[in-house]
Amino acid sequence: MSSFYILIALLIIPAIVTFSYTKDIGNPGVVLSLSFLFASFSATVGYGRWHNNTLSPLTILVLCVGVYTFCIISIIISLSLHRTQTNHQEDAHVLWALNPTISLWKLAIVTVFILLISFIYLKQLISLMNSMGYTGYSVAEKLNAYRGTVLLTNDEGNTGGISLIVQQLRNIIDVLVPLLFFEFFRERLFLGKTNIAVLLALLAGLTSSFLSTGRALLLSYLLGGIIIYFYLARVKKKKFDTRVIVKVISCGAFLLCLLFILNSVLARNVNLGFVDYISFYFGSSITNLNTFLSGPITWPGQTLNGLAKIAHTLGFANTYSEIPNVWVHYRGGISSNVYTGVQRYYADAGLLGVLLGMSIFSIVITIFYFKARDEGQPLWCVFYAMCFSTLIDQSRSESFFTYFLRISLPLTIICLILLFRFINQHAPTRYLTAADPRYKLN
Repeated sequence: MSSFYILIALLIIPAIVTFSYTKDIGNPGVVLSLSFLFASFSATVGYGRWHNNTLSPLTILVLCVGVYTFCIISIIISLSLHRTQTNHQEDAHVLWALNPTISLWKLAIVTVFILLISFIYLKQLISLMNSMGYTGYSVAEKLNAYRGTVLLTNDEGNTGGISLIVQQLRNIIDVLVPLLFFEFFRERLFLGKTNIAVLLALLAGLTSSFLSTGRALLLSYLLGGIIIYFYLARVKKKKFDTRVIVKVISCGAFLLCLLFILNSVLARNVNLGFVDYISFYFGSSITNLNTFLSGPITWPGQTLNGLAKIAHTLGFANTYSEIPNVWVHYRGGISSNVYTGVQRYYADAGLLGVLLGMSIFSIVITIFYFKARDEGQPLWCVFYAMCFSTLIDQSRSESFFTYFLRISLPLTIICLILLFRFINQHAPTRYLTAADPRYKLN
């Protein structure tokens, strides 16, 4: 068990160093360090509960190389990009922050679209599962059965019976949800209004995430919402506010409770208590990586598999295959197939792969963070919120290259731009300025 304490001690260092240099709790280097630190702590709590593993020196080395590389690159970029906002940038914040409330007819269109696509998606899913012999099962059981089908096919555009058009329309909801989060918190923080219509549309989008048959999409939505709130609160105060941090931590605690509740609803590992389940969910990736590194590497990490998938979809490659991760079994009949994000990099190119993979990840996500934080453009904030889950999820599984190396990414960006303008397009004469008596940020 001492090996886990060593890992925790080593991972505290990059978190402290990154924060001391950047003075920013939201910096990607700080967030990633805390994510891996929490995963390591969870694995430590799980010792003697669901595992009795001892971390090998190689496991500790691979994890530290990955986290330290990411943080060093993030610090370098942060110091080079850091700048104090000018008055012009602050005025830009004011202009969009105090836009009038979104039109009800636009909200009605958005809400109807979410409900309609979700209904069609669910109907096709149920029809598929009925054809496979699940006629006597509940909707929840059919969703779980469909999840197995998705995992087996695991190919973009091939969702086991759901039409490609419906699937792409379903992806638009992934863009609408963070936009609705942005609109709801903008009106709440800057206009002092709780827009019930926006909230209802947002709840419809959050509920639709259950059609993914897992918890990851809902958690991704909620994490994006937290980031958007954190960003807007900083814009409003124009300074670091400890109360915002307290609220973010409270939201994190709420997400842990929600995760446990969803586990019971989806009938996954229902025999685990709260502590065991949370420690297993976040800590099993560390012990799985240790198991993976303890033996010969029998399958590739497939870091750049998205490129092969794109080539196959466009007809440049005749074949495409994706090897699923091996399940690791633990006491009590529970199992996991997540190995942290660095596992793929190491499987493909050893420690050099970890260095390159985490460096590219750090460069891209840190630049996006500063674009969102300093440019004064809401679109960057929403896009960063959509990408943020890749940062948190790195301590469980690799999702950065998976997210960006996909053929639907250009469509996602186009939809984001068009839908943002649809939701937030107002006449310039209706903008409020600092001279307006309604302009009150404190």
